[in-house]
Amino acid sequence: MTAVASKSEEQKAAEGKIEGFRKALGPFVVAAETTRMPMVFTDAKEPGNPIIFANDSFLSLTGYPRWELLGRNFDFLVAADGDADPMRQVDAAFKGTSDSDPEIRYRRKNGTECWATIFVNPVRDAGGSVVQHFVSLVDVSKHKEAHAQAKTLVDELNHRVKNTLSTMQSIVWQAFKNASDKEAIRESIEARLFALSRSHDLLTREHWESAGLRDLVNDALEPFGVANGRAERFSITGSNVRLPPKTILALGIALHELATNAVKYGAFSNGAGSILIAWAIEPKSVGERLVLRWQERNGPPVTPASRKGFGSQVLERGLGHELEGEVHLDYQPNGVVCTSTFLHHEVSMEAKPLAGRHILLLEDEMMVLLLMEEMLIDLGGATVTSAATVGQALTKIDREVFDAAMLDVNLNGTNSYPVAERLAACGIPFVFATGYRDHALGADHAGRPVLKKPFRYPELACALSRLLS
Repeated sequence: MTAVASKSEEQKAAEGKIEGFRKALGPFVVAAETTRMPMVFTDAKEPGNPIIFANDSFLSLTGYPRWELLGRNFDFLVAADGDADPMRQVDAAFKGTSDSDPEIRYRRKNGTECWATIFVNPVRDAGGSVVQHFVSLVDVSKHKEAHAQAKTLVDELNHRVKNTLSTMQSIVWQAFKNASDKEAIRESIEARLFALSRSHDLLTREHWESAGLRDLVNDALEPFGVANGRAERFSITGSNVRLPPKTILALGIALHELATNAVKYGAFSNGAGSILIAWAIEPKSVGERLVLRWQERNGPPVTPASRKGFGSQVLERGLGHELEGEVHLDYQPNGVVCTSTFLHHEVSMEAKPLAGRHILLLEDEMMVLLLMEEMLIDLGGATVTSAATVGQALTKIDREVFDAAMLDVNLNGTNSYPVAERLAACGIPFVFATGYRDHALGADHAGRPVLKKPFRYPELACALSRLLS
């Protein structure tokens, strides 16, 4: 008998069994067919618990048509990838020996994966023998995704806290190393911690995504300028380029050290000195570099110190190390000049890559939808048209004209590929978004840009800029 014929016979036998228990259980089966919870019945008398019934919700979750599921063992959907433990958990659930309802990772027909908790209940005949298993599933993919995101945030928080504590440790260590007077030690530690705090406050206002260099300079120098009547002796030139948190923290400490030195020994130690702070982006063969220059004028004559203190080490060694660049201190007779050069990784928050554009947004999670709409509008989108399902999106494409689109890959168990195919046919550029860490797009979309959730505003801006360039 051929494989096709064999499969057809298996399907007929499975369908015959469905009719049998449909008639026996009546309204219960009708309820199982129409409920939004994914459900299947399996044959307990056959090894492997082959599927003899699957409702529409189960088909939607897995992406399989009914004819491909009937007669196949339940565990063929398990994304075990060589790990025997998920199979053991499923087997224990069917045997009734499991202490809890297992959460299992399943692979859909299109290759994407989802997590579901399975609830297995035996169906007995009049004699008490188990003849079938009634299996219901609860999709916990978004719960798993939220858990993974929370873990990422906690890990990031731990990383930041440890880095901050290490910085504080270094500040305290250097303060005790370079001074013996208790008041001088207190002032040294306090001033540097306040400088670190100001940089943290700036980044917190910007959600720790990036911050503007001009904003940083203004915040870092505020105690040395406005509060002490020296504001008119500062000259600050440069655009508010956006820099990553690591760069902002390093420059915040460096600016504090330079200003402190200027008050003690440099341009601000007399009544005539001034400070010029300027920066510019210079193109290089290895990429754009940002050149930041601190130049003191009309201060007392300066010479290099015989012993390098904490401030000099922060500038010459620490800053260059943190920024993976170069820092040069030049003790000119008219005042200190500090030049820092490092790779420029800015994503401009002022750029509006969607200026005047009409955008289609396909997203089924309300809170994510609201956030994405705000971001897209902030990036210049003239209009953002939202859809929660494939059908809604296709209808809107037929009725409206779009310049670009952003598509959530997974829509409550289905994928957005039909929308992607329609957009491609219309020549409309689009970017995918997914919360699955190792998500692989189908072969037809393998080269498309993908944003991994949760993504940051600058990442979205970059992706859309490349998409529309």
